[in-house]
Amino acid sequence: CNCIHARLSGAYADLVSVVGTLAGQGKSDVTASAAVVA
Repeated sequence: CNCIHARLSGAYADLVSVVGTLAGQGKSDVTASAAVVA
């Protein structure tokens, strides 16, 4: 359903935003976060 897809897209956008913030703090943090997500 499109509504569910929209929610997932929104959550993904939030995740990208958080990762972007972590990128400003250090690549090691981003790597750790990516590992958790994966």
